[in-house]
Amino acid sequence: MRWLVRTLAFPTKEAVEVLRQPRLLLVLVIGPFLILLVFGAGLRDTDPALSTLFVAPDDPDLAEQARQFADAQEGRLVVDDVVEDEDAALQRLRDGEVQLVVAFPPESEETVRGDEQAVLRLFHAQVDPVEAQAIELYMEAAVSELNQQVVANVVAEGQTEGADVEARVQAARAQLDTTRAAVREGDDERASVELSQLRADTAALALAAGPLAAVAGHDAAPGRAGRLNERVDGISDPEGFEAEADRLDTDLAAIESSLEEFRSLSPEVLVAPFRGETVQVAGESLELSDFYAPAVVVVLLQHLLVTLVGLSVVRETELGTSELYRVAPLRVGELVVGKYLAFGAIGALVTAALVAALVFGLGVPMRGDWLQLVTVLVAVLLASAGLGFCVAGVSRTDSQAVQYTMLLLLATIFLSGFVLSLDRFIPQFGWIGWLLPTTYGVEMIRQVMLRGVAPSPILLGILVGYAVLLGALGWLSARWRLLRG
Repeated sequence: MRWLVRTLAFPTKEAVEVLRQPRLLLVLVIGPFLILLVFGAGLRDTDPALSTLFVAPDDPDLAEQARQFADAQEGRLVVDDVVEDEDAALQRLRDGEVQLVVAFPPESEETVRGDEQAVLRLFHAQVDPVEAQAIELYMEAAVSELNQQVVANVVAEGQTEGADVEARVQAARAQLDTTRAAVREGDDERASVELSQLRADTAALALAAGPLAAVAGHDAAPGRAGRLNERVDGISDPEGFEAEADRLDTDLAAIESSLEEFRSLSPEVLVAPFRGETVQVAGESLELSDFYAPAVVVVLLQHLLVTLVGLSVVRETELGTSELYRVAPLRVGELVVGKYLAFGAIGALVTAALVAALVFGLGVPMRGDWLQLVTVLVAVLLASAGLGFCVAGVSRTDSQAVQYTMLLLLATIFLSGFVLSLDRFIPQFGWIGWLLPTTYGVEMIRQVMLRGVAPSPILLGILVGYAVLLGALGWLSARWRLLRG
């Protein structure tokens, strides 16, 4: 039982050491937590609106179109003004007075009639690649909206012209009834005259309906009108008309119905019949701070354990405490297990406090099983303690241990998927993140807390393997220190 007494003496010793340095605990836990809290809570979920100057040429119609387009960008752009002088607008952009300049092309109608696309230019002074890419994406969406607006105006004009076509359909139906009556009365001379008039009416109908084929691809009415005209032209005498009369009446009714449907639809729907809608299948949508909060727990847990274990082991060497261990009846395993128990208990208490603050204080969702969450955090804790022993093994002084710890923290923040998904890294460098135990912890804690699913058995197995490997390296490091004296 003496081994148990010697092992359990370390938790008391390390607890006393930590309590003697409350500022260290505050710096290691509260400081990073507050910084990350400000980072997560301070970020906006939407892109900030950009102050913008619109440049429109000296063309009343185009200037009005530019103003309508500017008004439609409410929430994304703050319209500073609509001006004519492009050079003056660009100078204000260079001076930092505005963030964007949108220049509408002069003589755009003539450019389009010349079978060329008019170019809408957007000027910015962003040096941040992320912001620059966001502006480019916005530009594509804005030009698409502008194109839809132009086409919607064309469709609206086509619907107005459709009223004339509809009147011609009604006139052709009336003439069809007149011709049918003449044929049934047996008046061949009058029937021939009325048939000629019917040909003229259907020809006029086909001519008027033709342009509608170019409006929003609406080809039903123009196509039927053209086929109807060909069928009427093929009727050479009243007897042939009698055989085709009912079919002609059906075609005219279909054309009229198609025109009514076309005119009843909104131009915006005809121009853009589809719209996108995203559906979150993993539960309710998350705030930005909710997404980062679980990963903060893993990062802080690793940082705390690595720092405490590393500094504890290095300080014992500097103070000569390891000399006492060397001559005392103490096995290496007892030393390592004792420190695991000591700092594991401290890490568990701090982690429990952080999780409770996030879930019950800040309202971060906890959609999974608590036991699965505890399993992931214990695996992270064990791997982090082993990593602390490895840091101590390569450090001769506590300042070196702090430097290595900070280097590891930076690698964790930038390469573990905490800030950016590993999918954003090119394959030649993305694998580096998977060398960090925190990467597995971040991925699994998000699975449990945010997705509500069980942690991946493969990721959990790798993390446990890391914990065992780092624990073995920690044992070797402690043994080497004791033997070296």
